[in-house]
Amino acid sequence: MRSRSGRELHGDVLFREEQGYGWPWPGILIVLAGIATLSAVFVPFGYGMWQQLVEGKPWGDKPMSDAAFAVVGPLSMLLSLLPVGVYFSRLRVEVRTDGLRVELWPFLVKRVVSASDVQKASLGDCGAVGWGARRLGSREYYRMAGPRVVRLVLEHGEVSIGSAHPHRLLEAVQRMIGTAPRP
Repeated sequence: MRSRSGRELHGDVLFREEQGYGWPWPGILIVLAGIATLSAVFVPFGYGMWQQLVEGKPWGDKPMSDAAFAVVGPLSMLLSLLPVGVYFSRLRVEVRTDGLRVELWPFLVKRVVSASDVQKASLGDCGAVGWGARRLGSREYYRMAGPRVVRLVLEHGEVSIGSAHPHRLLEAVQRMIGTAPRP
């Protein structure tokens, strides 16, 4: 994995964590939203596309053109699968001796930070940021579990990473940047 400076991370692994939705209620709500969305969008659009594009019978009272339906139908069906992707999403955090990587799968969100780019690391509260990956100005947030985050102050911005084990993550980051307290 390359950092923004172009360096690849090769150092020893200090900390590794994979987070999902750790409590049942968000997962249950996402599954229910997914079922509702699939039944309200995916099934009707699938049937309508079959009827209009394959059988040649217009779908609905005011059907759109076949070309428009060929674009709108698959896009609507794909978007209806978004709750499924959210349910199975995972935040992967890996701290190595030469940098750290944060990845939100399956949404292809990745952030690699070189150890030399981190000026300071500390614990903090996540506030009302929510789950997933967010960018607010020069601040980036990555969170799936836990109310605490590890804040990394960089030369140009700040990165906050939520963790189910924030103290262990902070210790690994401090070891990475060479500021860990010695026993």
